[in-house]
Order: sequence, then C-alpha cells, then structure tokens
Amino acid sequence: MSRRSKRLLVTVVAVATVLSLVVAFAVANLAYPQTGRPERTDVVLVLGPATSDRIALAESLMKKGLSSNLLVSVGSSKTTDDPDRICSKKVSYMVYCAVPDPFTTQGEARWLGRMAQEHGWKSATVITFKPHITRARIIVQRCFSGELDMLAITTPLSLIDWMYQFAYQNAAYVKVALTPGC
Repeated sequence: MSRRSKRLLVTVVAVATVLSLVVAFAVANLAYPQTGRPERTDVVLVLGPATSDRIALAESLMKKGLSSNLLVSVGSSKTTDDPDRICSKKVSYMVYCAVPDPFTTQGEARWLGRMAQEHGWKSATVITFKPHITRARIIVQRCFSGELDMLAITTPLSLIDWMYQFAYQNAAYVKVALTPGC
C-alpha cells in the first residue's frame, strides 16, 4: 500500500469515527436524555415556547403540590400556545410570567438564577421537550446552583423533525461550548 493510500485510509477511518461518535452522542442525548421523576422542588420553570403540553405538565405538578412557584417563559404569540391560560389564571400558587432577555435557553436560565437568588429557591424542576433536555441542563446548571430536575415532554416528531433537531441541537452544542458561563 502506498503512502498516499495509507493517509487516505487513515483520514477516512478518522472521519468515520468522528461521525459515529457524533451520531452516538446525538442519539443518546436527543432521543434518550436523562430525565428525572416529578418531585417536590421550590420552583417549576417552563422553558419556551410555553406550549400547551408543557403548561399541562406544569399545572399537573402544581396541582399535586410539588411546588408553590411557577415560572413560565413566554415569547411571541407565534411561539406560545396560550400563556394567558396560566399567566392570568387565579391559582393557589405563585405564577411568574416573563419574556426572558434574550429569549433563549440562556436567557431563561439567567432568569431562573435571578429569581432563585431573590426568593431563596434551592431546587428547581425544568420542563422542556426531549431533544432539548441535555443541552438545557448544561445551560441551566451554569446559572442555577441548586438541585435540578429535568422533565421532558415527549412530542411526537416526524423523521424530518428529528433530522432538523439533530442538526439544530448539535449546532447549538457548539454554541454552548463556545459560550461558557451563565
């Protein structure tokens, strides 16, 4: 085998190995992320968009008495199903609704961190959708030092949606790596 052929073979094997690792990482973290079980925490945070399934899970936790504080990240009406359903509803727990600045996971994590400091919260449950769990955990842990439980909504995704999430979430991991800190 010529020297050039050996280099080509090493390059092909290296690229195949890297691609295999990326796919394995993505499958593990997008399709099968580590999530918790609902337990008592000081606050529940619904990451945006505040879709009806995320709000329903949050309301279920609140009705079970698993928290007395609810944060709802609301954005434009295009990204939120019906935040007023929970934001203006009379309930037995505190509800805080805001559009974090910026309206990103990092902005939401900063908001949680500020609110936790202000209110003395030491534990939080964060609700988002399955492909976002692992990345959201990394970002929230940078801004919130308390005990953290992540819950996933399992929204059915088509093959095209999974492909989009694969590309989007993996690109977003690069951003997470390049922007450390809260």
